[in-house]
Amino acid sequence: MTATPEATPLLGTVRDAWASVLGHQDFGDDENFNRVGGHSGAALRISKILRTALGRPVPIKLLFAHPTVRGQAEALAASDTDTATAAVPVGARA
Repeated sequence: MTATPEATPLLGTVRDAWASVLGHQDFGDDENFNRVGGHSGAALRISKILRTALGRPVPIKLLFAHPTVRGQAEALAASDTDTATAAVPVGARA
């Protein structure tokens, strides 16, 4: 199966990290990481690639909890929003 067209830059970043580590692009955005050749060592490498690309930590547990390209991109987007919201002082929130 081939990847679907890039919907967001973050989805493309996650897809590129998978392809780099797995050595192929024969997966869709909703396919399980383990079923397309992923394993724990590969997940660690993806975490490092994403940390470098995004400039923030990417917990390995996030990758295991969301084992698809789309799930990881959505979780990373949500965690980025959570982090940004958490950084706003309580009195400054609307």
